[in-house]
Amino acid sequence: MKLQDQVLSLELSKQINTLLKEKGMEVRESLFAYYGNGGVWHDSIVDMSMYKDADDSFREHKLLPAYTCSELGGMLPNSIQYQINDEPFELWFDTRKNNSGNWMVSYDDDESEAVVFHEDTEVEARGRMLVYLLSNNL
Repeated sequence: MKLQDQVLSLELSKQINTLLKEKGMEVRESLFAYYGNGGVWHDSIVDMSMYKDADDSFREHKLLPAYTCSELGGMLPNSIQYQINDEPFELWFDTRKNNSGNWMVSYDDDESEAVVFHEDTEVEARGRMLVYLLSNNL
């Protein structure tokens, strides 16, 4: 499996980073990161275990977490409280690969799927879900 299929895209990493900062929440460390300088982010991934041994010229770059699927799993709650037709429901996290080969990440109960995202990779589906939850204060 390619590394870019195992870490969150640069676009979603930026969105999550911005939302976490706006809400005064801690930006978590990640095993991998994107790096930038002067506001330009590079769509190449840095192994953070190598960063500690990098020379000073590289350390001047800003780093943006490129979360892995399991790191996002630790950030997503097991359940959320959700309103459907003004009635509160507790919805539970679920993730699976569907018959067409796409990944589905959802919060649902036995009767309904209230929040669902379909993506080519599980990490992107989890990232979109986290953006949705943060954007909607869930």
